[in-house]
Amino acid sequence: MRKKVGSWLFAGVFIFMLVIVLLLQSNMTAALPDDYDDPIHFEQHSLNDDFGDSNVHALDLDKDGDIDIVGSSYDEYSAVWWENDGNQNFTERTIANSISVSDIQAADLDSDNDIDVVGAVSNGSDNIVWWENDGNENFTQHVIVTYFFDAKDIHVANIDGDADLDIVGASSSADEITWWENDGNEQFIEHIIDSNFDYADAVYVEDVDGDGNMDVVGAAEFDNAICWWANDGDENFTKHTISSNFDGATGVHVIDLDDDGDMDILGAAWTDGFWWWENDGSQNFSGHSIDTYMSYDAQAVTARDMDGDGDKDIVGTHLTWYADQLIWWENDGNQNFEDHTVDSGFPGASVFVEDIDQDGDVDVLAGSYYSSGGAAWWESQPPYHYMMLPFIIYVPPPPLPTTIDATEDTMISKNYASGNFCNLADMLAGYDDYNDGKIVRSLMQFDVSNIPPATAITQATLNVRLYGSYDFPNKSRTVTTYRVGSPTSLCSTTWNNQPAIAEAYSSQSINHEDVGDWYAFDVTNLVIGWVNGSFDNNGVWLRGPEKSGGDSSYRSFFTMDTYSAPYLSLTYSGTTNTVEIVAPQSETDASLSWLYNAPGTTSSVNLCKDNAGINQRCLNVAP
Repeated sequence: MRKKVGSWLFAGVFIFMLVIVLLLQSNMTAALPDDYDDPIHFEQHSLNDDFGDSNVHALDLDKDGDIDIVGSSYDEYSAVWWENDGNQNFTERTIANSISVSDIQAADLDSDNDIDVVGAVSNGSDNIVWWENDGNENFTQHVIVTYFFDAKDIHVANIDGDADLDIVGASSSADEITWWENDGNEQFIEHIIDSNFDYADAVYVEDVDGDGNMDVVGAAEFDNAICWWANDGDENFTKHTISSNFDGATGVHVIDLDDDGDMDILGAAWTDGFWWWENDGSQNFSGHSIDTYMSYDAQAVTARDMDGDGDKDIVGTHLTWYADQLIWWENDGNQNFEDHTVDSGFPGASVFVEDIDQDGDVDVLAGSYYSSGGAAWWESQPPYHYMMLPFIIYVPPPPLPTTIDATEDTMISKNYASGNFCNLADMLAGYDDYNDGKIVRSLMQFDVSNIPPATAITQATLNVRLYGSYDFPNKSRTVTTYRVGSPTSLCSTTWNNQPAIAEAYSSQSINHEDVGDWYAFDVTNLVIGWVNGSFDNNGVWLRGPEKSGGDSSYRSFFTMDTYSAPYLSLTYSGTTNTVEIVAPQSETDASLSWLYNAPGTTSSVNLCKDNAGINQRCLNVAP
């Protein structure tokens, strides 16, 4: 999938403008764009931008009346919590470091009225651990088990009904679903529920059959299965298969989705996407696809009433090469689901829902699948409301892109002077003595036509990912960006017909060993020139050291034909969301006309008479 950082303004901080026009006549109605009728909207707030392969959980950890957040990062070798000051200003505090925690939960495990933290560790020690809270959020680590290989997921619940909390875990390497019985003194006894659940990836605890006992539900990626294990009341578990062909099962959640009094099952899978299984009350489950369009690369799923209409909606994370998405599906009350975007550029690995700011609506919390994605929460915003006084014109400014993928990329080689390399997985810069390609150079092009010429760009960065290199160990080389100085079609470009090389921009020192790392080149002035017309937008060169001989070398970079395409990231300042109404330009029997100004455009808004008479009006808006 393509690397994404940032998002469109529509997915992050959505800017809109409401302009009230007072007219003398009444009984007027406004025609509003269809894109702006979502029942709720979301505003992103970052917790940690470098918190990859992360899981998150929300609750009042310090019992001060506000909602805190607990998180684990496998990539960053840490478990942390973010303390909420009551105004959703979060301070990160360390629970543990130097361990790769793959999942995290929080609950009062030792029944001393403070919140402890439980983690699944899978960085070689393969532990299930818990961190005891002393009441002042100082945490002491205790190991529950040291051989639960590749621990993937945990759930804390009172399995045996004895008033203390137990732990259930999923191990992908051991293919196990296991629970650890708490004896009341936090001594844990291991019980294996299933030792043949191939690549157990997720686990959840709930009373599925409504008999008062806590059952266990799991997802197995290699078994392609969603199963549940019925607890007979004495913690003897009987396995039941809900689905054996849910390809790449990776997430599971249990909730009464259709509000008929029994527990239904939700699942996420790499290949089969998002599904739910309807319980008929006798634990016979019927499968339903939640979204046929997003039919693969699902990661995690949960459910709650997101829009406050009394039925349960679904929230999930979705990864693809074209769209890393955080999505919610609106339930119409009959379990017909309409998808809405929370964030169209966030590569979520985990998702949790809670009213984090305690304003009466449900917010979304997610951890990233990738190391650079971080952890964040999205504040739920109410639906847009339109006042009639008696007439409204609603005109949004066009959104500005914060990331732009390459539209074309290629490389040229002096030793293959008539060859074009447009569709390769990598592109080289430097001197290819290894394959005797001699001097090799890379070119990329980006479409910035959606950015109005007057836009104030404060930063533009070219982001490329190192694919490979040919060099001595630990040797660093300088790669430099240049403006492409003449027109060219990259998929027809060769050494013989290569375009001009204009002025240089920024450089990066790239180490031979750092394959897979992303490198950022400052091309702010170049992109500004493209946008305002100072330069023709012919593209950007990447050039490495081009000397031959014993010290020759090159660096190669992923192309747009891979999952790590080159892209531009952009930031702006002084962008306006003002729409100015000027005095009426004309008045006839057919229409009243105003001019309004939006970023980069001037358009007209017409108020026109309906054939039914002067008391009927229609509005045409052309943003």
